[in-house]
This record gives sequence, C-alpha cells and structure tokens, in this order.
Amino acid sequence: MPRHFDISCLHYRTDIFEDAEMRRKFKAETGMDLKVPVTWDEFKQTSLGLQKILPPGVYATEFAGKEEAHTGRFYEVLIAEGGQFFDSNWKPAFNGPAGVKAVTMFRDLYDAGAMPPGMTNFVWEDVAKNWVAGNIVMYTEWYGWYSYFQDPTASKAAGKFDLVRQPRGDGGIYSGWAGQHAFSITGASQQKEAAAAFIKFITNADQQYREAKLGFLVTRQSVWDRIIKESKETGVDLDTKRLELAQFQAANDFKTPPLVAQWLPASDILYPVLQAIILGDKEPKAGLDEAASKVEEMMREAGYY
Repeated sequence: MPRHFDISCLHYRTDIFEDAEMRRKFKAETGMDLKVPVTWDEFKQTSLGLQKILPPGVYATEFAGKEEAHTGRFYEVLIAEGGQFFDSNWKPAFNGPAGVKAVTMFRDLYDAGAMPPGMTNFVWEDVAKNWVAGNIVMYTEWYGWYSYFQDPTASKAAGKFDLVRQPRGDGGIYSGWAGQHAFSITGASQQKEAAAAFIKFITNADQQYREAKLGFLVTRQSVWDRIIKESKETGVDLDTKRLELAQFQAANDFKTPPLVAQWLPASDILYPVLQAIILGDKEPKAGLDEAASKVEEMMREAGYY
C-alpha cells in the first residue's frame, strides 16, 4: 500500500542569486550572468564561479557522499547525461562516457572547494543541516524537508530560497532519481488482519493529510487537492509552486533505481570507488571500470548471465 513518494528538485538561495552585488561579482569573475542552472554543465560552471566570490565557510553546492545516497545521486546525473547503470543484459554500463562525465563533475567541484570538505561522509541529515545553517547556495534535495527548511527558528534559509526542476544532461533528460515508500504484509506475518488494519489507518486520508502538511509527497489525490487549495491561501507563492512542481516531476522525471535485489549490493561496491575518485585517489575511468568489473562478477554469481 503506497504511503508517499520522493523525488528531488534543485533548491537555490534567492538572496544570493538575486543580489545585485553578487551578480556583479560573478559577472566580473566569470564573464557570465549569474542565473539558475538548467543543465548539469551550467550547474558545474555556476558552482565553480560562485565559489570564487562566496565568503569563507559558504559553499556553492553539496551532495550526499556515501552509501546508497551517493550512488543514487551519481545514478541520476548518469541517466541525465545519457547513460545507464545496467544495459539490457544486466551488464554494468555506468563506466561509459556518461558515468565518467558525471563523477568527474563531482570530483572537480570537490577539488575546487565548491563543496564542503567532509562531503564524502554526508548522508541526508547532514546535507539538510548544512542547508539550514545557511552554508550552501544550491543543491538537489528531497521535497520532504520543506517545513523544516521554512521554519525560521531552525533554518537560516527560511524565506530565502526557491525550487526548480533538476538540471538536464547531454542526453536531454532531466534528473529524477525517485521511489515510493509503501507498506506491505509478509507471507510469514502471524497477524495479517491486524497488519492490514494498521496499514489502512496509517494511509487513510486524515493521516496522509497530516504527513502532507509536514512536506511529504503523499499518494492520495484527494489529499493533494486539499493541500494545493490550502496552499493558495497562505500568501506564500512557494507553498503552491512546490506542490505543482512535485506533481510535474512525478509525471515527467520519475526514475527508479534498477529494480533488482542487487541494487544495494552494487551500490556498496560502487560508492567507495566514487568516493576515491572524488578525493583524487583514483582516476574516473579506471575507478569506474574497477567497480563495473566487480559488479559484473556479482551479477554473474547471482545468475543473470
């Protein structure tokens, strides 16, 4: 039974992108106008340019840097750049040109100091804390943090940011690693009726409404209709824009990871290599080839070939 779904959008600080002095400095430094990036190439160029004019302790961007969180971020840039994680025969394909370009972007941003030095230790809570601390100018983030990000008692970014669709890559594809959180009852359950009653309760319209008010992207259309209507009465344009953008991305950009049991084991093989590339300990192509060889062996042992 579906509960809520996740997909990320690009969060960016309007007080920085719209500041006249920042725009002047960025133009003088790079020769380009400061604008919200639409492509991953623009994202990289903008991040590198911003870092040259930001005060100490503030970073142009960040990404989750370990475990599945990092593999997933790499995966969505890989797809946008026209690549695939597996080919049609379940052979690893992430070590092609698109994968090399994706991980090279992460490496170059880190090497330039455009991401925090502890980035390879970050998971979801860490990147969110950096954002509310006011230390990050733009990054891709899940919608579910919205009430936290807009809480002026907790977030220095409250009221100072906007949301847009994630960038697209050379493949003409917009990033959109996504999935859905759901409840199920196992065959081994000894209390199936009680489990079903609980699931019906936790996913009913009242419970989904409460979760939607916190920022979760719930699954009941009746709840969406209600919260969109209410958002138009708050006086905060972003309240409505956020919901409409989330629906648009769900319809157009929703990309699950490979739906095989080996996704997480493959991630456990890949993400340490991605970290090593970002830290400069491995070259992008050689590192990805190494990871692909190990993933291929795992898939062979699992019976895919």
